[in-house]
Amino acid sequence: MKESSQKKLTKRGKSDFNKLVKIKKRKQSEETDRLQKLSESSKLKRSEETYNKQQIRLQKDSEFKKRKRSEETDTNRQIRLEKDGLNKKSGQKKFHSLNMKY
Repeated sequence: MKESSQKKLTKRGKSDFNKLVKIKKRKQSEETDRLQKLSESSKLKRSEETYNKQQIRLQKDSEFKKRKRSEETDTNRQIRLEKDGLNKKSGQKKFHSLNMKY
């Protein structure tokens, strides 16, 4: 009787141990899955942040280039007008001087 009860205990102990091992493995796999999802989501978040930063930088660059171009065209126009003598101050003087000659 003692032997049969001991066998039952050892069998029960082995099955309990196997159950514990299975539970532990399942928990470990769940934990690794959770960590993997976290790392993937953080990678996605970082890539979105870098993309947003790049878009902002590109937008600022394009605005700067537009502003610079408009400033260049304004200065070029001003230079051309001064060369032609058609800006308001010199243009009016020349116009009046021409009218006076006639």
